[in-house]
Amino acid sequence: MKRLLRIVSLVALLTAGGAIGAGAFFIVEKSPRFTVSVVYQTSPELGEELVVRYPSGTTEAAAKASFNIFPSMDGQLVWLNERRELHFLPALGFSPAVAYTVNVRTPGSFFATAGTTKKSYSFQPAGAQKTYAAYTPEYLTGKYIDINLRTMRVTLFENGVPVKTVPVAGKGHPAIGRTPEGKFKVQSKEEKHRSTLSGVWMPWSMRIGGPYFVHGWPYFSNGEKVKVAYSQGCVRLADGDDKFVYDWADIGTPVVIHSSAQAVLHNETTIADGDLVREFSRPEVYLIKTSDGAKFKRHILSADIAKWYPHLSSFESRIKTVPDGTLGAYFTSRWIRPDTANTVFEIDAAGIKHPMRCNGIFDSCFTVWELFGWNSAEIYTVNNLELETYPTGEPLDLPLSSSIAQ
Repeated sequence: MKRLLRIVSLVALLTAGGAIGAGAFFIVEKSPRFTVSVVYQTSPELGEELVVRYPSGTTEAAAKASFNIFPSMDGQLVWLNERRELHFLPALGFSPAVAYTVNVRTPGSFFATAGTTKKSYSFQPAGAQKTYAAYTPEYLTGKYIDINLRTMRVTLFENGVPVKTVPVAGKGHPAIGRTPEGKFKVQSKEEKHRSTLSGVWMPWSMRIGGPYFVHGWPYFSNGEKVKVAYSQGCVRLADGDDKFVYDWADIGTPVVIHSSAQAVLHNETTIADGDLVREFSRPEVYLIKTSDGAKFKRHILSADIAKWYPHLSSFESRIKTVPDGTLGAYFTSRWIRPDTANTVFEIDAAGIKHPMRCNGIFDSCFTVWELFGWNSAEIYTVNNLELETYPTGEPLDLPLSSSIAQ
């Protein structure tokens, strides 16, 4: 019997930022009596997905029962009856380093003519061809300030090592007042500088050349902050970040301004409690937590976290990129609790919160977590804004840790 389907190549279209773009690639071989296809496709809305198209007469239950992927992975199965399509959306995407096998088992009798009970289709997504590379520091000795107008990040380097990264809060208007690019240096510093051109005050100002400064958010003499998004060339920093950069820099500290698509790689020594971090080749962003030498990471499922926690505003520009493998030393936490109660919830890959029961009681888990053999530091405290965004699923019972269960 002729092979039903052979996926020859799966190639991901890429955007300028290195993400997978929209597209679908598949080759189908047809049987005279029916056709089945397995399609790998991507879209801006859903990211990656597999679509299995079944012949007429296939039911939802039969299709879902027929589908299996190896290695097994978390994901969402959605049946579209009008198209006879089963969609599999991997929770964390497919890894370009893994070869996957999709097994479609007999879901009834529609495969009878194929003379087999299972069809296997193998594929491996193409690796994300980054349009950027790890950034090579401009200076390997001493301090310097790196300002990337494309990634909207200010990185403070010392002896070639990134010390801190903060977001660019504002830059020059791209049409009428671009921020100049090139190599500069801090020529002067003023805790509060008044512009002779506009009359506004600029806190924590550092002149880098001509009329251009790196400074905090400007405000009028009555204290009202300027509300326009763009400057006429100056680089603006957010409240708090402005003073930190000002205090760190010295007169004469080099400043490099550019718009290259490059990622500054932080090493583990620069990862601090509360940082947003992702590995270079992976899109997942984690919130880091450290406690008495223990290291935890919580997968952030939505950039809306910046709405729930104002200190994480400018979400994208606050993410620290680290070399692949760095986060392997961090324990993945799925547990949260509100800051007003002791109820603990487990957040699954679909963003559903499951109340945890301990000895049949919901509101006691946090207080007895360590009695069950677990480290209570792995539980992240959240506010109600975040907690209420997750739909509630079925309760789960906290198991004993292996150290106690044995």
